[in-house]
Amino acid sequence: MNKLLFIINPNSGKKDSKTKLLDAFVEFSNAGYTVEVFCTLKAGDCLNKCRDHGSEYDIVVVSGGDGTVNEATNGLMACVGKKPLLGYIPAGTMNDFSCNFGLTNSFKETSKKIMDGRTADFDVGSINGRYFNYVVGIGAFTNVSYDTDRELKSNIGDAAYILTALGEVVNLRPIQTKVTMDNDVFEGKISMLLIVNGYRVSGIDMVEKKEDLMNDGVFDIILVEWKENPIEFIASPILVMHPEWTNVSTVKRYKSSTIKVETEEFTEWTIDGEKGDKTKVAEIKNIPSALKILY
Repeated sequence: MNKLLFIINPNSGKKDSKTKLLDAFVEFSNAGYTVEVFCTLKAGDCLNKCRDHGSEYDIVVVSGGDGTVNEATNGLMACVGKKPLLGYIPAGTMNDFSCNFGLTNSFKETSKKIMDGRTADFDVGSINGRYFNYVVGIGAFTNVSYDTDRELKSNIGDAAYILTALGEVVNLRPIQTKVTMDNDVFEGKISMLLIVNGYRVSGIDMVEKKEDLMNDGVFDIILVEWKENPIEFIASPILVMHPEWTNVSTVKRYKSSTIKVETEEFTEWTIDGEKGDKTKVAEIKNIPSALKILY
């Protein structure tokens, strides 16, 4: 009999999502899977479970937010032996990664899709040895996803991020940066840098949608130059929200499979919406078609 590991993060998303988990469990059982349920209690639990035991299962399904599925990816990339198929039931607040595959937060609908067996390869990114699914970034507002109060997110959802972002305006500052890509080099002061796999970040479509965005072997790079003018200073990071605005001088867009980012000072990275390391040098590469997802 096929084996399925169902990993649940009970702290992700809105308060009513936990009552719907039974819908998914029923779908998996009815499809003939032996289901083992594993609830995470702390950061790292999902990663460790996938790394140490992922190869024992045919499918690993994760119910949680983008941070939880990031742990699953890091665990599956490190597991020895066969890599199981990945299923994802988004139960977080933003759920950016799942949008690339048309997955919704309906436990019943998404679990049915997982059991239908359609798969897609997807590229995985690596930043200094740590894996990511859809985005890494530095600069303006990139800390909002993890600095927003968890209880506030649970109670009011997306609006919590807006409130936190407003409070961050006074903290914006230039970052002296050199970005070396496959065919380009940028050097200067920036307010924001995003390296995107897919099209959506923080609930906003920042890259033009295309069918192969998640497995084209390259990243979309969105770089916002620093401007001293107060109006441009505040407006520039907002411009990345519009992928069709390609002629705005402050916003530069590139594509590359490898990127080296060097900053004058130690700079904190955001990785799939979670807090990353502070570093002066980041080596980033695309690992083509590294994992398979059921959708």
